[in-house]
Amino acid sequence: MDLAVIGALIVKENLAAKAGCDSSLQLDPARVPLRLQLQTPRQLPTLANYIESRRQFVFSASGGVAVNSWGAADKKEPSADLSVVRSKADDGRTDRWWWN
Repeated sequence: MDLAVIGALIVKENLAAKAGCDSSLQLDPARVPLRLQLQTPRQLPTLANYIESRRQFVFSASGGVAVNSWGAADKKEPSADLSVVRSKADDGRTDRWWWN
C-alpha cells in the first residue's frame, strides 16, 4: 500500500523529472513489453501475520481492501515537526540496518 502511494506521489509531483531520473524506458510498453498479464483481483481474503521480537509483537493484516493511492497522494500535508519525529526515531546507531 505504501509503495502505491509513493508511486502516485512520484507521478503527481513530477519527482522523477525533478531528480533528473529518466524513466521513459520503464514506462514505455512498446520498449519493455509485459510477458505475463494477469487479471486484477477485485477482493482478497484477509491474511494476518505476526512477528515476535524480544520485547513486543508486531501484527499485520492485509488483503480484502481497496487502495486509492491517488486519493492519498492528494491529501498530503507538510509538517514542520518532521525533524523532531526523525530525531526521536533515530537512536544514533549505525551498526544495524533492520527495523526491529
